[in-house]
Amino acid sequence: MTRSTFAAALLALLPLFSYAGEKEWKAFVAEGKELAAAKKFEDAEKKFRSALKEAERWSATDERLSTTLTDLADSLRGQKKLAEAAPQYERALEVLEKGLGADDPAVAGLVADVADVYRDMDKDAKAEPLYKRALKIVEASAGKDDPETGRYALDYGECLLRLKKLKDAEVQLKRALEIQKGAKEQDAQDLADAESAMGALRMAQAKHADAEGHYQRAADGLEGAKANPLDVAGARRDLGGALSAGGKLDEAAAEYAKAIAILEKTDNGAQDLADTLEEWAAVLKKQKKDEEAAKAEARAKELRAAK
Repeated sequence: MTRSTFAAALLALLPLFSYAGEKEWKAFVAEGKELAAAKKFEDAEKKFRSALKEAERWSATDERLSTTLTDLADSLRGQKKLAEAAPQYERALEVLEKGLGADDPAVAGLVADVADVYRDMDKDAKAEPLYKRALKIVEASAGKDDPETGRYALDYGECLLRLKKLKDAEVQLKRALEIQKGAKEQDAQDLADAESAMGALRMAQAKHADAEGHYQRAADGLEGAKANPLDVAGARRDLGGALSAGGKLDEAAAEYAKAIAILEKTDNGAQDLADTLEEWAAVLKKQKKDEEAAKAEARAKELRAAK
């Protein structure tokens, strides 16, 4: 769930001798991770809280304390308990910083996790400096042109975009896209994410034709890579929105129809399908196709009622 990847590496560096409660801690963590993988987050939370009781016995800078707090935060986030997850992530970050230093490369992922939670809570003003800090750490360790730097620049740029700091957002989003384009081994998802973000920026700037190009490349890239159908449908939906904003209603309707066809065949896409149907209906109304629009709206209503 989170981007923190330091856990395994840090645990491998722990002393070989046993600590009081270590056996119990390992068992609770293993059980919690298994439950979390099965999306049984409430049960996972209980296991991680038990693991935390054991981890609290050790040093305040013990990496296992940080990873346990992160696991607990992940389980809370999985339950949408964001207000409870945030302080757990923050404490995990504090423990890691004390042990490794504030600028250690392993810290960046957890800084971004804290930012992500604030983003999910619609607190982008609090997330912004964290995304900026995470980017600085990654850039210093991985290099300014590394794809990982591009991913963190994307996160920072999207945050700036949500805050309507369009000029600053453009700098970061352009950079993210150029990094992914220039990667020796391009990742279709990373490139599509960067193209989509640039599309969102151009929409915010009312540059609909430019947005179309970015969304088109994102959709085509994801389809070519046989990516997650939900991502492909999302890209087609975004493209439909740009085309509609530019007055190209027939093309917009076609893109929405493609997105709907994909979503009808996917699991866990009911919410996205309902949203897409409603947007398609709005285009159909502009085309004076009221009967088709009414059917689309009725279908969306059914999906929401069945939720």
